[in-house]
Order: sequence, then C-alpha cells, then structure tokens
Amino acid sequence: RVLVLTPQLKKLFTETFCAGRTDPGRRPVIWHWAEALAKAADSTLECTACHMTFYANLAEETGHCPYCKAPAPSFIRIRSFRWVEAHTPMRQVWQFERELVPNTAIQIPARVFVPFDVATTGDKPMLSLKSEEDSYLIEIVSETACEMNLIAENIPGENFATLRRTNILPKSCTQFKILHKSEFPYVVEFSIHQR
Repeated sequence: RVLVLTPQLKKLFTETFCAGRTDPGRRPVIWHWAEALAKAADSTLECTACHMTFYANLAEETGHCPYCKAPAPSFIRIRSFRWVEAHTPMRQVWQFERELVPNTAIQIPARVFVPFDVATTGDKPMLSLKSEEDSYLIEIVSETACEMNLIAENIPGENFATLRRTNILPKSCTQFKILHKSEFPYVVEFSIHQR
C-alpha cells in the first residue's frame, strides 16, 4: 500500500469506506480528495529505467526504484511555507518533488506558491526549473506571478535578489529559497537531492 497510498489518501479511504460507509455524514468532502490526490501526484518521481512512478520518500529511504531496483534519480524537493494566522509560526502547506533530468524543464505549478483551490489555476505553471550542464535555469513562466525574491547563501555577491524573468544559479547552489510576495506571502524552499 505504501506504493499506492499516501498517509493522507489512506485516511480519506478509511473515513469514506469504514465509518462513512453507513454514515454518509462522516465521509470527507470532495475538496479533501482533490487536495490529497494533487499532493500525492506532486510527490512522485519517474524511474529513468522502467518509467514507473513512485513516491519520492521511497527513493530517499531506499536509494532505488521499488519496481526495477535501478538507482533512484536525482530530484528536487520544493516545500512551501506560509503564515496561516498572524503572530503564529509558519507552517508547511505544500510539497512538490520531481526527478531532475538534464536539460529537461520542470514546470512548477502555481499551487506551490498560492493556496490550493480546485476551481482556480493551481495546475498552471508559475516557474520552470531546468538542470543544465553547470547551472540551474529558473524562469518565471506565468504572467500573473507576483514579485518574488531569490535567497541563496552560496551565490557570490548576491544572497538576496529580485527574481528576474530568467535566472541562472550555479550547480553548487543546492539549496535556495524564493519569497513570494502576494496576498498570501509564501517562503518556498528548494533543495536538490543528487544521486
């Protein structure tokens, strides 16, 4: 089951088909299903050998594909944090993981930067990240993106800068953050997991 269900999906299935089977009022509303399915999809990696998909936490735990045992791919983990209420600590609200394939762009959806909503454009890409030979190319691909700032400790001379339409980071930069200034301020952490 760990290959198919995330803990959140498992909880929804249990609530729906156990207590909710005989008491419809106990079933989770559809919004919870949409969010759980999007979060599960955003946590999958594709094996470069057999092309099956699996959750990134399995790659991190075992170092290989659970189906064909090929080495797990390098991947990026993006975690979004925001203040839910004033004067409270930030909390993680989303996580997005994708395999890093050289010279292939990863489209990072808007739901990483704004609250999840089934009816809006959460699937539309906001940023693109591409692993090139000696750098990472980050591009803003959404016309509706608010001002964003890039924070990276190991970039010479620039630890904090406004994110431009096109940005190049050295490969030595394996962790960086983007501050998304909008109605819902977000801090989005990027970390590269090399294999």
